[in-house]
Amino acid sequence: MQLQHNEYQEDKMSHALDLHRPGMGLFGRLAAARIAMRDHARRAKTYHDTRRELSQMSDRDLSDIGLTRGDIDDVALNAAMQK
Repeated sequence: MQLQHNEYQEDKMSHALDLHRPGMGLFGRLAAARIAMRDHARRAKTYHDTRRELSQMSDRDLSDIGLTRGDIDDVALNAAMQK
């Protein structure tokens, strides 16, 4: 997935949380916010862990798995969004 730099920055880990659904009380909104924060934290950790691990690999090792240094951010983002 190749994104332009601006698109990447906008799409990177952005989340929209709708807490104002009709009939959703305070505790429902709090529960939804808690779930969203947990999911965001999990995705952020996956993104950073994947990015760190791939960044530590040599260019040859990256080439062996079909990647270049330029692919690292996209691969990390895709890994995070699949969680």
